[in-house]
Amino acid sequence: MGLRGFYNNNKSILLNYLNYGIFDFLLVIIPIIIIPLFLDIFGKLGYGEIVLARVYALIAGVFIDFGYKNMGAKNIAKNKDSVLFFNSSFLIKVSAFVFTGFFYSLISFNFSSNPLLHICFYLINIQTILIPNFLFIGMGKFKDLSKIGFLVSISQILLFFSVLYQFQYLFLVPIVYFFSYVIGGIYSLIVLRKINNNYYRLISFSSVFVVWNENISFLKKNIVGIIKDKLSYLIIGYYSEKSMLFEYDLGMKFINLLSRPISIYSNVIIKKSVEMSKDVIFFYKNLKVIFFVSIVFWLILITSLPIVISFITDLSINLNIIYVLTISLVFLNLSSFTVSNGLLVFNKSKEIFNSSIIVALVFLTSVILLFQFINPLYSVVAATILSYFTEFIYLLWKTKKM
Repeated sequence: MGLRGFYNNNKSILLNYLNYGIFDFLLVIIPIIIIPLFLDIFGKLGYGEIVLARVYALIAGVFIDFGYKNMGAKNIAKNKDSVLFFNSSFLIKVSAFVFTGFFYSLISFNFSSNPLLHICFYLINIQTILIPNFLFIGMGKFKDLSKIGFLVSISQILLFFSVLYQFQYLFLVPIVYFFSYVIGGIYSLIVLRKINNNYYRLISFSSVFVVWNENISFLKKNIVGIIKDKLSYLIIGYYSEKSMLFEYDLGMKFINLLSRPISIYSNVIIKKSVEMSKDVIFFYKNLKVIFFVSIVFWLILITSLPIVISFITDLSINLNIIYVLTISLVFLNLSSFTVSNGLLVFNKSKEIFNSSIIVALVFLTSVILLFQFINPLYSVVAATILSYFTEFIYLLWKTKKM
């Protein structure tokens, strides 16, 4: 089969990959593009404060998403009532946003040295309410997602470079993010109301329980998962200088960037994975490809890293931290695909939750033990790699038992 035949057979997947890739790539690359701006205005210390405030806000955001990021696309792809499913998620997310925000504000005022920054960063969780990625992915509306990503990204660039140079206040960083998500959300509302005028209708709480139990299991998993992932930032920020967060955060941003192609592919073929759920060979073929691609991505990253860093900042950076940390890219890609297109499709939510518990315990145990021998930053880096590796081994073992 020639290139033309391959394209004709996979035209839908390729076009969806391109459209969704634009959306996802823009949302990931913008935080890297604006790093020089943040460093120039706020320095490494201010950058560390921004990172920590965002981490706390994202932890709170797990309660707002309520597991829809994981379960939503699969359920929509299974042709469930998309209007009822979405409106249920909308009601749950709005309620959770208000309820969680109240307690988050109380905690910020009582325990934070900069409560305004933390409360403003909490507002960025409006994204999960206004831009329902899972619905667009489940319906296959990837072109609309790319337009939303373009609007959000352009808004962020214009606002950051026009506002921050004139008004150099930390709390304006999350405010810019907030308004960019509102702009994307308005477009999302227009698109969905054109598809079906019943989207964004408030419904009774009794209808919400249709998807309640399934989402609860993933909510628990996501709580454990994000606390484990973000705990690394908190440990570095608490036991080291906040300026040391820069190297770790930069490494994680590169990992996030290079994991996106795999994440995009996983989402694009989620409908096909559901259709092929009885064919385990389909899953393993894709897993092998992802392993090879991840290795290639990692090699490209480590060879080009000095050049890329030179464009971001001229500050002194410990590249060894980033070199070592990015090894986890391979295990992260394999684990993510195994969850989204393996265990999730095979309705093995319990194993996914168990894996998050095991990984969290491995991370905490590793950090505690390594603290005795090396500094906090190196301890967290080593524990991060070990936890991602453990997660993949456990998930692969559970997949093989199916």
